[in-house]
Amino acid sequence: SYSGLRNRNYNNEWKPRVFSIFSIEDARNRLEKMLGTAIDWTKIEDFLPINNDTTEEGILFRRSSLASIFSASLELAKESEKKFSNNNDVLPLEGLPLAIKDEVNIKGQPNRNGCLLLKNNIAQQTDIDVETIVNSGAILHGRTTNPEFSLTSFCHSKLNGVTRNPWNLDMTPGGSSGGSAAALASGCAMLTTGSDIGGSIRIPAGACGVVGYKPPHGRNAQSYPFNHDPYCVTGPLARTVVDTAMMQNIMCGPNQKDITSLRPKKILPLNYENIKNWKIAYSMDLGFFEIDKEVEKNTLDIINKLKELGAQVEEVKIKSITEEWGEVPTYIIKVDKYSTFFANDILVHNK
Repeated sequence: SYSGLRNRNYNNEWKPRVFSIFSIEDARNRLEKMLGTAIDWTKIEDFLPINNDTTEEGILFRRSSLASIFSASLELAKESEKKFSNNNDVLPLEGLPLAIKDEVNIKGQPNRNGCLLLKNNIAQQTDIDVETIVNSGAILHGRTTNPEFSLTSFCHSKLNGVTRNPWNLDMTPGGSSGGSAAALASGCAMLTTGSDIGGSIRIPAGACGVVGYKPPHGRNAQSYPFNHDPYCVTGPLARTVVDTAMMQNIMCGPNQKDITSLRPKKILPLNYENIKNWKIAYSMDLGFFEIDKEVEKNTLDIINKLKELGAQVEEVKIKSITEEWGEVPTYIIKVDKYSTFFANDILVHNK
């Protein structure tokens, strides 16, 4: 519940939540100049709901599941500060608070996947989806909420209650990576992870006013069975385009554990001199969505700006969903395979 978030002032009058809305570049500069500390930025407990238990209002992070994460993250933050002090072995995201969606395994940490039956599940290994980002120097200080098994476009479950949009508590943050987007929008994290099949990164990013990127399949390595689904990817969320690109550049690359991962590693530029003669296609409604007038206006404003910058922008008309989506029956089979995988996970956990 965002109405339960609290923010504590420190003696030097700055607030961690204010610092946590900096870009990666700004944050790194402040850490290098000792204008902020990784330890203070890691203390996400200052933003947690006062109520320790799940309520019908829902929460972003579960305090009971994060006690061990807090302890470990504070120790990592101390190590990061030593690195900055000595200018020694500083990693790309050193000292920056990172929250990871509660659907991937990180060895020794809870992985509930939004499912009440998995509330006591402890991961036995770290999924390759997040190996590189976990080892990038960022401080993992929280796991973000998602609906059960991340299979819907809102963000509530019997396990976590309702996660709300920080801009308007009557609205959803979207899903399934709703907790990740809401954490960014409320200043609870600088970087978060998500996953996307039919919009699970893009919908929350749009709903919460942050940036999400669904990379091409195979660009970011994944664990089985998700790597065998050409629609399913793991990707970054952040508050700026540049931060999102920086995070993607860390997450991407081939991995010998994922046969579908692509070679070579593709690095996205952080700045583009110009976009003249770029070819850009867009669909306003994907053939079936009802579009809010304000969203339509903002989209057209951006399109006009792209045209002014020299890009060749063309609207693509898409047929109705039944005509265009010929692979729907195939995808139903894939969902059935996911159901079998998740059911087996529950069975193993509850033996």
